[in-house]
Amino acid sequence: MDARQPTPPIDRPLSVAHTDHPYGPHPSQFVRVHHLLQPSRLGHPPPPVALIVHGGWWKNRYTVANTPTASLPASLAAAGFTPIEVEYRRRDDPGGTAPGPAADVAAAVTLVASTLCPGAEHGLWVGHSAGGTLVLDAAVRVAAALRLSPLVVGLAAVTDLAAAAADGLGDGHDEVERYLGVPAGGDGWAAAVAMASPVVWGFRYPPARQLLVAGAADVDVPARYVDHYTTAVGGGVHTLVLPDVDHYQLVEGGGRPGRWSSPNARSCWANAGQGGLNTGLTRHVERGGNLQTRASEPTTGDIPNGSTSRSSASIRAGNDTRET
Repeated sequence: MDARQPTPPIDRPLSVAHTDHPYGPHPSQFVRVHHLLQPSRLGHPPPPVALIVHGGWWKNRYTVANTPTASLPASLAAAGFTPIEVEYRRRDDPGGTAPGPAADVAAAVTLVASTLCPGAEHGLWVGHSAGGTLVLDAAVRVAAALRLSPLVVGLAAVTDLAAAAADGLGDGHDEVERYLGVPAGGDGWAAAVAMASPVVWGFRYPPARQLLVAGAADVDVPARYVDHYTTAVGGGVHTLVLPDVDHYQLVEGGGRPGRWSSPNARSCWANAGQGGLNTGLTRHVERGGNLQTRASEPTTGDIPNGSTSRSSASIRAGNDTRET
């Protein structure tokens, strides 16, 4: 985007149409493809994909239509992406506990790459809160097999499920146990956490293609969960901590806190992985959002399948009162 042109404010709805496409038999297994209503550009490659995965602690009452990520498609379309929201089974659905939702997101990505947008680059995979857990999982599960290397963005991502359970995150304070289908510390708990928690296996997707964004004022998923993840995964993960921003302002359009997803997002993505991510994002963050490339010394341990994992210590945080 030409810097001399005014950028549309992200609180003004843009003209975007969408179509829904099933990737499985359950009514919640669909993707919503958004299209900016503008003349087609013949002879140009298809716009890159921006995948969006909503949060809500895997509860059925939270959907693509009523969670904060519903504000993202218009601004991402204006930035030159094809925004695609993923709906998935949640915990009251058959197969809606782990690993079902993560498998759903992986299946959705496969449909997008193979059928809906073949040949399109995957620029961004964005997940908010519990959706951040799922988008990190999808990157590990299927990105390499599909020959994709998106910038995976976790917005207040629930990166450490064991710590989230110990901290009682979520309004019911047992949201992680209900998602995993196992009481904390019970039979099968360690295996369930090893399967579903990003701190265990996140290093399997290139750290240089990962960006964790947190609000310094977030009490729902505190910013220290970024530290949990970077300690576990090791060096190279990009992080951005936004001052005076809470859990919902990270994604809600219309204000300064939504600035990470402004129409400049495509230029930020284009610089990622080429030594320019810090420069690209910092240019568009007002008053010093703390963007870093984390380099930390990993610790190792064994997980059930014999692979090497990196683990982080649990850090207690305050309980939340709203949904993530």
